[in-house]
Amino acid sequence: MSLLPMAESCPQEIDKLKLLNQIHQKQLVGLCNNTKWNEILTAFRDSQWFVANRSKWINGQISQWENDWTYHLPFPFLGVEWFDICYEKVDFHIVNGSRHTVVTNLKNEILEFIKNVGVEFEFNNTFVRVWGYAPKCYLNFNNENT
Repeated sequence: MSLLPMAESCPQEIDKLKLLNQIHQKQLVGLCNNTKWNEILTAFRDSQWFVANRSKWINGQISQWENDWTYHLPFPFLGVEWFDICYEKVDFHIVNGSRHTVVTNLKNEILEFIKNVGVEFEFNNTFVRVWGYAPKCYLNFNNENT
């Protein structure tokens, strides 16, 4: 059992019944469930993959890219239309008093992991998108710099 919030965690200001009604009204079909979301969250929290993520909520709100995998996530994941995971891990090192940036591309490892989780996903050169619902929304998918 994790002490950190998981996919089903729900902040007090979120009304799950309202979310379920929105899902029904928009005729969305679930492509990912809490078990799969939790598998993704746990793996990224336990690994050295400190990469950015962003999400689109079913109400249309798109988050900014964020490196936190602990609390700054779109809880509950019931409302997540899609969830993007960047491939690049950025580390900062101090050498002789100067800050140096080291970028590591984890595309192969992240895609292999996501494929093994068994979720619906698509990817481009910059990130992988895990689908929460269909119909799929490709907003900000092909324009990778947004």
